[in-house]
Amino acid sequence: MSDLVAYLEFGDGASLPLWPGREFVARVLRSSDGRALLALAGTELEVAAQAALAPGATVRLRVEAVGEGRVALRLVRDEPPPAPPAGGLDITV
Repeated sequence: MSDLVAYLEFGDGASLPLWPGREFVARVLRSSDGRALLALAGTELEVAAQAALAPGATVRLRVEAVGEGRVALRLVRDEPPPAPPAGGLDITV
């Protein structure tokens, strides 16, 4: 994975740019068997989850890496995110 920008596309044509260091907040809708369903900006996003996530919880996530159709996220605490990279590449996730 490299320092590219991926775009999470929503049904209404809007998109959310994701780059390493970008942070966002999501709500856990359900979690079981290493998978979780998150609500992000009015859209449901299914993710692989290595940590136990409680349904109804609000979590802060940081993009660790993007590339090759994959976005790696990490649960984070209160730390300032780095600035976005210059340039980028559209990747549908």
